[in-house]
Amino acid sequence: MARHWAIIIGINQYQSLQPLMFAQQDALELRNFFVDEVGWESDACCLITDRATSPDQAPIPTKAALEAQIQAVCDQLTADDTLWFFFSGYGTTEADADYLLPVDGDPARIAETGLSLETLLKQLKATPTEKLLVALDINRSQAALPNQRLGLHSQELARNLGIPLLLSCRPQQFSQESLAVHHGFFTMALLEAMRFHGCLTLVQLSDYVADRVPQLCQHHLRPEQQPVAVIPDEAKYLLVIPAESVARLPLTQAAAASTETTLATLSPQPTLAGQTSPRESSDGERLAIAADPERDSQGSEDEFEDEDIEAGSGWQRWALVAAALLLLGVFIRNQTVFMGNAPETIDSVSEGAGENASGDPLFPEGTGNEANLPPLEQAQVAIAETRYQDALTWLEQIPTAERDQTYGALLQQAQAGVAQAGRDSQAQLAEAQRQLQPLSAAPFAAAIAQAEQVPADDPNYAQAEALIERWGQVILDLAEAEAAAGDFDAAILTAQQIAEGRSDLYSLAQERIANFQQRKVNQDVLKQAQERLVPNQPQTFRDSIDLVMPISPEYPEYAIAQDRVARWSEDILAIARTRAARGDLQGAIAAAMLVPEQAAVYGQAQEQLQQWQAQSEASQ
Repeated sequence: MARHWAIIIGINQYQSLQPLMFAQQDALELRNFFVDEVGWESDACCLITDRATSPDQAPIPTKAALEAQIQAVCDQLTADDTLWFFFSGYGTTEADADYLLPVDGDPARIAETGLSLETLLKQLKATPTEKLLVALDINRSQAALPNQRLGLHSQELARNLGIPLLLSCRPQQFSQESLAVHHGFFTMALLEAMRFHGCLTLVQLSDYVADRVPQLCQHHLRPEQQPVAVIPDEAKYLLVIPAESVARLPLTQAAAASTETTLATLSPQPTLAGQTSPRESSDGERLAIAADPERDSQGSEDEFEDEDIEAGSGWQRWALVAAALLLLGVFIRNQTVFMGNAPETIDSVSEGAGENASGDPLFPEGTGNEANLPPLEQAQVAIAETRYQDALTWLEQIPTAERDQTYGALLQQAQAGVAQAGRDSQAQLAEAQRQLQPLSAAPFAAAIAQAEQVPADDPNYAQAEALIERWGQVILDLAEAEAAAGDFDAAILTAQQIAEGRSDLYSLAQERIANFQQRKVNQDVLKQAQERLVPNQPQTFRDSIDLVMPISPEYPEYAIAQDRVARWSEDILAIARTRAARGDLQGAIAAAMLVPEQAAVYGQAQEQLQQWQAQSEASQ
């Protein structure tokens, strides 16, 4: 049976580099999406971060640990399996070769301590499966590392090896993130595409990310970021989400309707080798570059930038093609039924078929009471023992022709149990992660005070200064993390650990303290505005709007304030329309006049206002 694998790596706290904010969160959220929402097996989704987030997590992501874990997964892959490789952290370039930096990566010894992208991609290419996707978020502004060409070598390798590759941005750009969303924009767009918008194929996924990431940068007032894609022709329609998992996802109404309609009405129309796909005929050869040897030989930097994913590329157009390919997959998987060939009997299966390459059983192990039971009864026992994932595994073994009402009822129970378990485990992981966060910056402040005792004429003075700078930055990063969690009082106390004697760090700390203090005021303002609202009293909505409008765009709370202004303005107009429908024209007019000029619905409010004033005058 085909399995879906993922190697997901996210590193915040590096030993020799400034900490990152959301690399770990990006990795954790992606893993939880695959396991809790899509339904992939948890033991096939390898999460590797610099902090433990589950009891069975892999070791801290040192170079040796990452190499061992990657090899362990590659050794288990079969030709029918699918593999995601996701890395969020630092990357760098040395001698025009790209490297991923593990937690112990040393910028002074990149070749010895970094993970070579060339070695990694060739390792993935050597596995039995061709269903691969590599997604990298490695261009970081925090690093004083060579970055101007980071990603170019990876793109060339991906094109030559025929491996689909998604990069978070162009070589000259940086990956952007925001405290308002607690994610990097690249990962946020990936999750949105799959979770809400029905992006099932690589083309759909890359097109959506191309559209969405620049929008997020603009909305959150961040510098430009344009993702880059290398997608071979033969991988354009690779399913990133299996068809059987679509029903689990909270798709938007439009995405769900499109998927249902196409599945019900279309027959499979595969693209043959050498044919021009609908995308190529409309958008040129942008996504076909990786398969064009003539372009491969050019070797210029521009050839890679031509592969940049464009905004407005119309990922929605591929919903029909994706659905057709889903039906094609169903035909291929069941071709023995359609073609009349008899399936292989159990007796013909070789000895050891119930085990994988490592000798582990492919079927779930129970308590021993259900030995030799058929799969349906095995599933019933598993549900009774609250082993819902095991129950789903047993239910998958039941032939389609034997899936009756009892099967359907058990399937619903198992899926509901898995969903609830996912919610429970998510809460447990969140609490565990909270407890693992450093509780105090005091040890770093004490270390700084100790290092400051090294005199300027001491041979170790330069090293002491470097350590002081790094530890001071850690203190500020801890303060930022506390602010990101909404605890501004704690963030202020943490930043105050920077002593006045360090002029540069102290000035930066004072800036952050002032920022945290203002954000605390903004937070209080938003809370007060929400508490002022009274249903059906439009003046309270306008008062709340006036209260939050002064929040400055330089703070994350500005986006929240603007969203609430828009929503409350719509509420005012809705109240006015309700009054007009009841015949209370004067009340409707009074309400409509409260819609602020900055609101998107102001024009609608003015039109309605004129209509109601005319009706009121006519009735007098």
